[in-house]
Amino acid sequence: MWKGDWRWLAAIAVLSVVPAVHAAEDPSIACFGTISSNPAVEPLQGKVVLQLGNHPDLSMLANGHRPTKSEKEAIAAWVNEGERCFDLGRTYRASAYAPVIAALIDESMHTLEALVSKLYAGKLTYAEFNERRQQNDDAFRERIAAAQQTIQSEHARDQSNQQAQQASVEAQQRAAAAQEAAVSAQQEADAQAAQDRRRALALQALANIRPVYTPPPPRVPQTQTTNCYTYGRNTNCTSTGY
Repeated sequence: MWKGDWRWLAAIAVLSVVPAVHAAEDPSIACFGTISSNPAVEPLQGKVVLQLGNHPDLSMLANGHRPTKSEKEAIAAWVNEGERCFDLGRTYRASAYAPVIAALIDESMHTLEALVSKLYAGKLTYAEFNERRQQNDDAFRERIAAAQQTIQSEHARDQSNQQAQQASVEAQQRAAAAQEAAVSAQQEADAQAAQDRRRALALQALANIRPVYTPPPPRVPQTQTTNCYTYGRNTNCTSTGY
């Protein structure tokens, strides 16, 4: 029995409901869109949904036949081509999708693996396959939508928390700056007050200083001495002191 890589089928279910920004950038999306026109899958036209995002019509849901040999070969080609498309976007999805979406891809892979294996083995009719596949796709769409809503809610909550934290940090910074300015202003005021007190004390000290009268030293009395000298009829006298 043929066995293939079923991950691309899971990707069809998941990638059909990813955000538009991812759908536009994921290389797998455009590649999946070309599979329906591949001649190798022509025998499956009208029996299974080949176009990404489409739903089975009434004829697909009413087809009670099981795959013929040629249709099994077409199923093998369908899966092989899908595997190639899936690998094209592997690197992009690893970096672009949230882990919860990646986990849903893995889970859907296992679900669809069992489903397509049963179709290929002839255990399911096309109607049964299409009905179960649609049910699985709808269930995964709902779960993916819920996961995306949770991611958005968590992102919004994280943003709100970050904004609140940033506002708290800014408020603390403003309070610290205001306190620092108040301390600096108080220090300047204290320094100015201390200088004013020193100036006042200096002025008061100057005001209290009284001039001290110092009398001149007493005069020492001196004795006047007169010496006279006579030469002949002339007499000369010289006085010293006062």
